[in-house]
Amino acid sequence: MFYVYRFLNSEFEVIYVGRTTSLDSRINSHFSKSGHLPQSCYEETTRVDYIELPSRADMNIVELYFISKYRPAYNTKDNCSDTSVELNELKYAWVKYEKKNKGHQKEGVTKNEKQKYEKDIKRLENELKDVKFRFNHVSREHRVELARSVDYKQQISQLQALVLEATSKVERNNQDLEHVAERTAKLLDSLEAKILKKDDDLEKAIHWANHWKEKYQDLEDEIKKKKSFLRVI
Repeated sequence: MFYVYRFLNSEFEVIYVGRTTSLDSRINSHFSKSGHLPQSCYEETTRVDYIELPSRADMNIVELYFISKYRPAYNTKDNCSDTSVELNELKYAWVKYEKKNKGHQKEGVTKNEKQKYEKDIKRLENELKDVKFRFNHVSREHRVELARSVDYKQQISQLQALVLEATSKVERNNQDLEHVAERTAKLLDSLEAKILKKDDDLEKAIHWANHWKEKYQDLEDEIKKKKSFLRVI
């Protein structure tokens, strides 16, 4: 079989593209002491994808195409090469490479091991029951606390509504007080003006009262003089 494979880093950037006819062997070779790429390439690699191809010619063309497209950092020989080949990438689906497990299954367990497993299962089941009981107990307490919390939140919402209402009333009262104070100030100004006018009028009245009082006094003196003169005659 013929394969083209690629290495991707944690940012899903293609950092290397290669080809092989033995995928497992080549990947294992890369990630062993015999790997020919810089160690930093293997440290950066978080995923390996591959494409299976029908012929060597297809393998060579597809490899050059993707090297030219991605320009991977660790394909130093071919990074600067361009190819005029155009491929329909929909025909080539990348498959995630999964390392095969070569381990052998255990043939079976002994009677003692089976009994030990059964005891462990029973112990774990008992622990599970205890955990379930504790969970239900805590869950009930949690539901009670949750109900209390909801009630507290409702009370807080009601208090917040009352505070907003009181604040609104205070603001309205403050506006009313400002309006009353403004009207009172205007009335005081008006009264002061009237008082000043009355004071002025009073001064004028006192002036004329004194004037007529003096005139009256002069007339009385004149009359007395006239009467005295008549008696002498």
